[in-house]
Amino acid sequence: MSLGLPSSTYTVKVAYCYSFIMYNKLLLAALLSATSVTSFAADYFVVVPVKNKSVSVSAIEVVLAQAPLPGAAVGSPYSYNFNQHVQVTGDATYSGYGVKWSLKAGSLPQGLLLNSSTGALTGTPTAAGESSFSVAATYKTKVGTSTYQISATNPSCTLPWGGTLSDGASIQAFSASTIAAPGTCASLAVTEQCTLGVLSHPSAVQTCSATDPNFGNVAYVLAMDGAQGSTTIVDPRPAAFTAGTGVSLDTTTPKFGSASAKFTGIAGATTTATSAVTPSTGDFTFETWVYLSGWAQGSNVNNGVLVSAGVPGSNLTWQFGIKRSTNALYFVPGSGAAWGTAVYSSNNAVPLTTWTHVALVRTGTTLKMFANGTQVYSGTQASFGGSSAGSVYVGGYLGCVGGPAANWCDNFVGNLDDVRWTSGLARYTSNFTKPVEALPVQ
Repeated sequence: MSLGLPSSTYTVKVAYCYSFIMYNKLLLAALLSATSVTSFAADYFVVVPVKNKSVSVSAIEVVLAQAPLPGAAVGSPYSYNFNQHVQVTGDATYSGYGVKWSLKAGSLPQGLLLNSSTGALTGTPTAAGESSFSVAATYKTKVGTSTYQISATNPSCTLPWGGTLSDGASIQAFSASTIAAPGTCASLAVTEQCTLGVLSHPSAVQTCSATDPNFGNVAYVLAMDGAQGSTTIVDPRPAAFTAGTGVSLDTTTPKFGSASAKFTGIAGATTTATSAVTPSTGDFTFETWVYLSGWAQGSNVNNGVLVSAGVPGSNLTWQFGIKRSTNALYFVPGSGAAWGTAVYSSNNAVPLTTWTHVALVRTGTTLKMFANGTQVYSGTQASFGGSSAGSVYVGGYLGCVGGPAANWCDNFVGNLDDVRWTSGLARYTSNFTKPVEALPVQ
């Protein structure tokens, strides 16, 4: 069949709608079979719509919900995805993909970028400040927008003694409230400042030495620091102690510092006493950290003596220690060549293999005992033994150096750390917070 048209004269393009196809089937067949049309197939196109399959774009709706965004920190990676806030309706074929993202207005924080395909906001902020901006979500020509805010801040600093310091702020680095030790700190002029998360003196707190405002009352303070096995006991006060047999420094079990003093029950550490360390009158405070390991050998060993003073056999001043059968603290005054009547704290004041802070305090005529800052005994104590002459034995029973061979030697077995005697001052008269750092040695 021929349409009778000169093949080189005309170019014909026909678009047929649905109704045309239904009512002009013969004409369409004639056109498709014509030889002149076939030779110019590239000049023809036919559009055939499928009934009931069209999608109206006007029915699609895109909504981008508002939401508070998490804050950002300068120098720290940031990530947030806006895709969680977009909602597309009116298109049953929508599966969560196909949305394009763009910045509609405002500016993002410096260092952050918006991914146009995923809606992810990522990067590392480079400057502090508040940013307000609008984000557009586009799906098939439909757009949803919303405005958001991000606050980018400079990082804070962690203080060595606890807490934080905000960027740009400064604080007096050393004071009674910033060190966990009695007294004040010698370096009060040092100021700590936070700049972009970095302290101006990051290690200064470690070099600050706490001072004791009552150091003039201290007769001895033994930090028990040094090398493993050393028998040198350093005391910044005049009372020089000598380590007895079986007493040495132990770096494996320190409470504070590098070591503690280990006592094996053979003898204690001794010094020549003065009136400041063996008072028969006046207030005083004896304190130490105790790690009780066991008891000295001997059939008549009843106690573990922490400190005793006087002259063996002639002038017994007093002793303070732990009762073996109950683990209670006890105090007993001397009476010439004999011991007086002992007083005891509540039981289990000093458990085995646990560091316990103990204190013996005299205030007026009242004697007090403390364990870990809790008062475990208080009573009137009229007698405190004989005169001040003699020696002080730390960790040893007065005059007992026989060790296991002497069945009555109540020498201490375990470790002691931070031993201090304060004369003329009752440091603790009620419950207190036990030390959390080494005692000041100045």
